[in-house]
Amino acid sequence: MNDNAADNRLLIRDALREILRRIWPMANAVTSASDAMKLCALWVELCQNGVAAMEDVCDLAMVMHESGRAAAPIPLLGSCIATRLLARIGNQERQLEAIQTGDMRIALAFSQFDGDNQAGTLHVDSGIANGALANIEDWAVATHLLAFNHDGTCAALINRQATGLTCETTPGFAVPSLARLSLHDVRCELLSLTPEQATELVSLARLLLAARASGAARRGFELAIDYAKLREQFGQVIGHYQAIQHKLADCAVTLDVCDLMIENCANALQRGSGTFETAALFALASPGLRKVALELHHTFGAIGYAEEHELPRHFRRIHADMTRLGGAPLARLQVGRYLLENAGSLPELQSDTEAERLRGQVRNWLGKNWDEAARQTARLRPFAERDSDPVFIRALGKQGWLAVNWPKSHGGMEFSPLEQLAFVEEMHGAGVPIAPAQAGSWLIAPALIKFGTQPQRDQFLPLIASGEARLCLGYSEPQAGSDLASLRTKAIRDGDDYLITGQKLWTTLAETATHIFLAARTDLDAKPKHAGISLFIVPSNAPGVDIKPGMALYGRTFSTVFYDEVRVPAANLIGPLNGGWGVLTSALASERVLMGGNVARLKGLLESMANALQDRSDDPIVIDRLGGLTAELQAARLLVIRSVQMLQKGKPALLEGAISKLFTGDFSERFGETALELFGTSATLSEESLAAPMGGVIEQHVRASIMAVIGGGTAEIQRNLIAQRGFGLPR
Repeated sequence: MNDNAADNRLLIRDALREILRRIWPMANAVTSASDAMKLCALWVELCQNGVAAMEDVCDLAMVMHESGRAAAPIPLLGSCIATRLLARIGNQERQLEAIQTGDMRIALAFSQFDGDNQAGTLHVDSGIANGALANIEDWAVATHLLAFNHDGTCAALINRQATGLTCETTPGFAVPSLARLSLHDVRCELLSLTPEQATELVSLARLLLAARASGAARRGFELAIDYAKLREQFGQVIGHYQAIQHKLADCAVTLDVCDLMIENCANALQRGSGTFETAALFALASPGLRKVALELHHTFGAIGYAEEHELPRHFRRIHADMTRLGGAPLARLQVGRYLLENAGSLPELQSDTEAERLRGQVRNWLGKNWDEAARQTARLRPFAERDSDPVFIRALGKQGWLAVNWPKSHGGMEFSPLEQLAFVEEMHGAGVPIAPAQAGSWLIAPALIKFGTQPQRDQFLPLIASGEARLCLGYSEPQAGSDLASLRTKAIRDGDDYLITGQKLWTTLAETATHIFLAARTDLDAKPKHAGISLFIVPSNAPGVDIKPGMALYGRTFSTVFYDEVRVPAANLIGPLNGGWGVLTSALASERVLMGGNVARLKGLLESMANALQDRSDDPIVIDRLGGLTAELQAARLLVIRSVQMLQKGKPALLEGAISKLFTGDFSERFGETALELFGTSATLSEESLAAPMGGVIEQHVRASIMAVIGGGTAEIQRNLIAQRGFGLPR
């Protein structure tokens, strides 16, 4: 969505909120929802403000989101479906005008296209309708019923007062209640329809239900955040406790993911597609939003359990909407079938022209330089060495592709953030052996460009760009992992040098690195702690550097590195003295882009898994599990793109990056565990076993997935950041 469209939508949203505040105050929402006259009055007011005439799907989703937030069950669903159907037929101006003024209000029945096996069916013959239909929304205010014929070849428009039509209300979560209708020889107006159109309209209904449930969940979340800041227990507001912070952070992630998927679905439907996108949305949002509803009640405790509290109405709405149209089970089956029928291929998401042009160039280059023969040769090497190929890295350097994120003024390609993402996705998706070059080209070189001196740039940038210099990160210590500000390695000035003493842990690729980008304490008494940290480039072969490699669970090494009065020239200090924290955090932008590589690897793994399971493509368990993974992958892709798009606009994406890392890390672990369930014991076998499916990559991934959660700031740290910096809960 471009900025102008977003701004206009915000203006519409604010105007809508003002109408709802005036006519539908929160205090009266529950009783008003059961009053058909008040609902009709609200709907007429909204129609007078153009709501029923809206054509843009994103606008419609926004209105439904706001109706869920306000607990205002407006009859928009039937109106927008009927409007689309009548507009396609043509010559229906009278009925379209009646819908847009609010005089004609439509209740919907999708019949056998509903997805719920209790939804009933309708048979229409020569303008006479017979059948039984259930789960009918908006019947309390409807003037007409729009029902799909059982085979999708037509739809019946039926007056509420028609002879032979009887109604039974079915109280439950939904307010107003859903209805069950019986039709016996009911005269109707026939509207032309095709099964394809019926499927498309059901997809639109799915989107709107998800948007309304998301609005209800968002309102409940806002209430919970406010409550957590005020409610005291054991001498502290409950928002101070990590258990509450993490619970609400997880809710925030789910809500964020749903909002992104809703926007993506709306855009797809507006373009004339969207069946896959809405199924993926429902597959994830249905269990996700229902879980949020439960967690919000857990946060409030007994206070929120009282029906007089606002929270129960949102609980009801979320559960009523997210079990409609077949709910998550049908959605997962549809997404899983899509994956299997399309050989594991998913719809492309990125639409930036230059980024897609670059993607094509990278694919062509990889086709020549990383073909199947090269991959086979790489697979013959020991696993621990496969992520490094100096010849391939130098070939990238000759292309200028070890400097894609550097400005041209410093010898780089100056790709935009979206172009960088396309590049990273293709490289990581292809599994190229470039691990030793990543820290230098993506994290350290940008720091040199921003904070380094000209002699430092002249010395190191050409070596990094060519692949000759291999740099690793010397950050973590025995007492400083995610809490890096607590590091104890010290650097003491000694004439023109610094003497560095200390110990670093878990230093990846230290044994093959030419240099180490080292964080050390240069002010032992600084307050706060992060104020006394400085960054140095240390030659890995400097006297006093002792590298002790050890094997990690993922099958590659990381090292413990000891520094015993290592003499480093003061000229190797990167950035200001005691200003290393700013240098460290400057790498966040590159990390957001590199996260796209992790998601690309998961996408490639899912595609391989789908192909490996083709002989079980009729197994409903396989289809269901693959559908769930695919929906989560879709969410992970959208999160990465959102962060990178923010970078493209010059925004920091701190909160958004934390949400993306948290979701993707947890998803990576769920992915591996699901793969084990699908393949069974054979998936636990390593690549040395001929019986291992997919060449043993499942077993490798399960071991490696833990690092996606604990590396680069643990999932718990990300939850703290989301809760505290994103929503203002106390530290």
